[in-house]
Parts: sequence; C-alpha cells; structure tokens
Amino acid sequence: MGDCLAYAHGSPLGSAQTPDEPEAVELLRRTLAVLGQRNGCFHFEAIREPDGRLLFLETASRIGGAGVAETFELRTGIDLYQADLRYQLWGDTGQIEPRPAQDHYGWFVFPGHHRTEQAAIDFDPDRFGKRLHSFVRNTRPAAHAGRISYATAATPLSGFVQGSAAEVRHTLGEILTQQAVMEQR
Repeated sequence: MGDCLAYAHGSPLGSAQTPDEPEAVELLRRTLAVLGQRNGCFHFEAIREPDGRLLFLETASRIGGAGVAETFELRTGIDLYQADLRYQLWGDTGQIEPRPAQDHYGWFVFPGHHRTEQAAIDFDPDRFGKRLHSFVRNTRPAAHAGRISYATAATPLSGFVQGSAAEVRHTLGEILTQQAVMEQR
C-alpha cells in the first residue's frame, strides 16, 4: 500500500499478505524461469493494473526489505534469513516445513529520511486492538535527511498488523492514512 517512490518523498508505506492468486504465481514462475533464478531467496514485485492485470516490476536475489521477512516468518514459520544463509553456506536449505498461521500479516513504515527536523507520529495503538501485532515508535529516529531507509531504528513509526487478509488491508489503510505527523522542535 503506497509505493516506494512516494515513500522516498515522505509518504508512509505498507504491504499486506494476500491469499495465493494463480495468476500471480504463474507470473512469478514464468519470470523467474526466464531470468534463470532457480535457488535461493529472492523478492519479486509486480504492479496490478486497474483492470486486474499483473505487470512484472522487478526481482532481486535477496530477501525483501522493510517487514517482508518478518511477516513471512509470522505467516509460515520459515525464517528467510536462516534459510538463505544455509543455502549460501551449504547449497542446501535442509528440510523446511512451513507451519502456516491462520492469520495474514502486514507491515507498515513511516519515513524519517525526508525531514531535517524531528517528527513524531500521532499513533494510538489501543485503537487497533488485536489487529496490531507489534510496533516501534522512535521519538528520535536515526534517519539522516536524504538517506532512504526502511530500518526500524531509522523511522519514527513502524510495525506489523494481523488478521484476515481483508482485515490486514483495512488496518493498514487506517494506519497509513489516518495518522498525523507532528513536528518536534
């Protein structure tokens, strides 16, 4: 939810897990085969057109940033960093058995790199109840103006939400659009 370019210019960003979509899985498989990606961790990004069509945007042979690995582990029980390290060291991931959770998860992050002064986010965690899995609020984020970062320590507010796929999208929408940024002097 949102996009990386808007994040670079100061807008919050988030991502919600969804149930598998056959069209998305097929695009993923076709694209990775054409690019020769066979083993190891990767991240894959696509854009959904207004008519529902998916368009390939990018892929890279690394784990996605922000809260991707953490929400993946919450949903599947698989630690992508451990699996990737094991593959890099021994060329094998061993026996990985997913332990699917009933809930879906999502992550959100508010940028801190676009300001020269400190900012705080007006955020009431109690408002979200059990939908808010966890969050970190930094009154003095370690962001540097002009250096884009999704790292928890560099942002004024980040966190994880949980629930059904629809609840996760709804909660992220609430968080990303209804929080106020307050200047701190």
